[in-house]
Amino acid sequence: MKNAKRYYKGHLAMQCEEFHVIEGDCIGVFGDNGSGKSTLLRVLAGLTRLSHGSLQTEQAWRAARIAYSPQSGGLYGDLSVRENLKVFQRIFGSRSANRLSRDLWEATGLAQYADLKAQALSGGFQKLAAIAAVLSAGADILILDEPSADLSPVHMNSITDIVSKIGEHYLAVVLSEHSPQVLGATKRTIELRRA
Repeated sequence: MKNAKRYYKGHLAMQCEEFHVIEGDCIGVFGDNGSGKSTLLRVLAGLTRLSHGSLQTEQAWRAARIAYSPQSGGLYGDLSVRENLKVFQRIFGSRSANRLSRDLWEATGLAQYADLKAQALSGGFQKLAAIAAVLSAGADILILDEPSADLSPVHMNSITDIVSKIGEHYLAVVLSEHSPQVLGATKRTIELRRA
């Protein structure tokens, strides 16, 4: 990505001079609120187009199955946590051999809420369930928008542990984050500045 800009209704929401993702990357994107982190992730996930600049992707990226977890939401509220995981697995035809989703279930106690509707969970457990769902999907590329948002310090440690292992299971991982602890578990970090 070079000289990338995204405008919404005439307002510059994201500006990024250069951004490269290579195979095996686990990149943490940080910056102030309003710096364009979420917009950048939506562009990488193919959900938003650039207004200006260029986005060039390798064949492997174009052919990859991308799982995206937004900053909030990402679950079907009227389905149970277990049903949400099944939806993600069905959408992606889950072929993942990694244990990251199960590790998250075990480390955070999420399993005890497996049969509750997602909308009945606290904000922190909804976030954990959304991350568990995308981890269970068996995607090739993982994009996570603020995975530690709304989490307790104990669960923040679980997310940090997952992030430290995540890169070996995916073609690439890109996440936005405010937590220095979680950012420290990525392979490299990039700062976005407010446009």
